[in-house]
Amino acid sequence: MTNKAKVKSAQRTLRLLELLANNRRGLSFTEIQEHLEIPKSSTHSLIQELIDNNYLIFNNQRKIYYAGLDLIKLSTSCIQNTNLIDELSLLTDNIGAELGHTTHSGILDGHHIMYLTKHETNTGLSLMNSVGVKIPAHCTALGKILLSQLSDEVLHDMYKDYPFSKITRLSIDNYQDLLEEIEKIRKNGYSEEIGEASIYTACIALPIQVNNNVVAAASTTLPIDLYNDIDKQGILKIMKKHLSVTEQRL
Repeated sequence: MTNKAKVKSAQRTLRLLELLANNRRGLSFTEIQEHLEIPKSSTHSLIQELIDNNYLIFNNQRKIYYAGLDLIKLSTSCIQNTNLIDELSLLTDNIGAELGHTTHSGILDGHHIMYLTKHETNTGLSLMNSVGVKIPAHCTALGKILLSQLSDEVLHDMYKDYPFSKITRLSIDNYQDLLEEIEKIRKNGYSEEIGEASIYTACIALPIQVNNNVVAAASTTLPIDLYNDIDKQGILKIMKKHLSVTEQRL
């Protein structure tokens, strides 16, 4: 392959990855070909190469292609090496200072949530001791809000044979319960975790979007015995206010 041909192939690959990033519902073969404006044979070869490397998932029943798990992992790795950390640190400090509660931010790393920043209050309530700590995503509000952004096909691929582990007796421990929780989160626009990662805490989380793509999430942690009495909508309003500023800066 000549250098010119290699460049053209790389350009097509990047364009396809951009398409997938902006179409969570997935794309058909025809849609991909029309967007890329290349021959069917070239489209097929490109798609097959990405499937072989776990960057694409194909739903045979619906005939739709989705971003694969390795593509999601690659996106996560890129996020960790940008100024996102600085912005998230400022975000969690601002939310925590106004609410007076511990605040975390994190990203999805496979089946886990990776905590990136935190603002800790004198309550001492925190699910992490240091940046980089990972907890099963299905046990946390941060993890569940980020999982809710994935397609059903990607979720199925991730969790159909996943050996669920419980942190507390209230942790989700099966695929069907996780799907029901995800549907609830998609409907509400936020996620909750009540005694699932710690018997002492409850959390509420929202996604952080950049150019209509969710890149991370932020959560507020409260004592579990106070959670039923909180002004949930008031907390969400304050979180959304600070999230909006961060999203504009990013």
